[in-house]
Amino acid sequence: MEFEDIKKSFDKIEDINEIEGYYEVKISGVEKTLKIKIIEEDGGKFLGLANLEVRGKGCATHYRSLHPRKTKEEAFEEAIRGFFVFYSEEADVREVENW
Repeated sequence: MEFEDIKKSFDKIEDINEIEGYYEVKISGVEKTLKIKIIEEDGGKFLGLANLEVRGKGCATHYRSLHPRKTKEEAFEEAIRGFFVFYSEEADVREVENW
C-alpha cells in the first residue's frame, strides 16, 4: 500500500509500518501505537479494525470506525479517518481489549 497521501492528509501521523498481519501507525501526541488489521468479510469487502478508540471532547462514548470498504486500501484509510474524526489533544484514547 502507498501511504504518502494518507500521511499528507493527517499531519499528526509520524510513520506507518506494515507488520505481519497488521499495520502500525505512530501518531504524534498519542502514547500508544495505532494498529490496524485488514479483515476480509463475506461478500469481498474489507474492514480496517483499529486497536484504539477515541472519545472526543463532549462525546458520550469512545469511537472507532467499523465501516467495510471495497478495497484493502480504502479499509485502511477508513480506519485512519475513524480515529481522527474525534481526535484532538483533549481526546481520551483507549486500547480495545481483545483486539
